[in-house]
Amino acid sequence: GIKHPNAGEAIFKDENDVLGRRWNFRQSEKTKITKGSKNINLQVEAIYPAAKKDIEEASGELMQLIRQFFSIKTTFYYMDKENPSIEISNESVNEIEI
Repeated sequence: GIKHPNAGEAIFKDENDVLGRRWNFRQSEKTKITKGSKNINLQVEAIYPAAKKDIEEASGELMQLIRQFFSIKTTFYYMDKENPSIEISNESVNEIEI
């Protein structure tokens, strides 16, 4: 895996590896969703002036559907130039059958 992304490059990583570079349009064996998945990270991305409002609306709809169909906890995080990183807890909140 890539250990040293370019300066300023958007990445998704865990304690050991860079999981996705630039924007997360590809999945790897390590990040794919399976029946054994306990924590799932979904991104909604946009790079235009009204992006924040659209991302918040789309994410809200997605989280509502996830809660409705799977009865699990969802959390929303927003990243931009002023908030360039987040830390997500690695503890499992719910287990579900897919």
